[in-house]
Amino acid sequence: MLQETNNDGEMSARDLNAIENPKLKKLFDYWLLLKGDKKLPLRNDVNPIDLAFMLGWILLIEIHPDPNLKENFRFRYRLSGAELDKISRCSLQGHWAHELNDDFQRQATIKAFQEAASTGKPNFYYVVLKKRGAKYLTYERVTLPLATSEPNQPGMLLVGIQGVTEPASKQYYADLPAMQETKEKLTTQQNNQE
Repeated sequence: MLQETNNDGEMSARDLNAIENPKLKKLFDYWLLLKGDKKLPLRNDVNPIDLAFMLGWILLIEIHPDPNLKENFRFRYRLSGAELDKISRCSLQGHWAHELNDDFQRQATIKAFQEAASTGKPNFYYVVLKKRGAKYLTYERVTLPLATSEPNQPGMLLVGIQGVTEPASKQYYADLPAMQETKEKLTTQQNNQE
């Protein structure tokens, strides 16, 4: 089991067959059903009605080549569930993963996304975000690659997140919303109100 730990967080890879959360398990099983005998399911095969059980807790991520060639890919949030936006204190939609404020969360997110985009295989991670060395926010994330224009090449990622509670996220994001741009907007708004 791959594990990364520092004072800001912990991230450990888990076996996809060991998913215990019923919603994440159902999402992974849905992906397997769509995949069938193909290498990857197609984005067009995903029906939002089939995901009603998870809609507030999913992300649809676009995969783009990295123009700076620092990484293989960059990731843009095409769709973000309402519950995830609520706990993040901003809409993730339209933002890039590299804009995440929290260093550890940004690194853990990009690592999982890069892995799925590069290999075309799903992954499952348990993530702990910390403040001043203490656990604040824990969640499980399954990242599922989808083909778009190239049938065997990931073009998007379907991501499900579970385990986050609103009280914990309010504490964690109290001083810092999830996205950098949002932090700048909040500062501007606060300055304008003074």
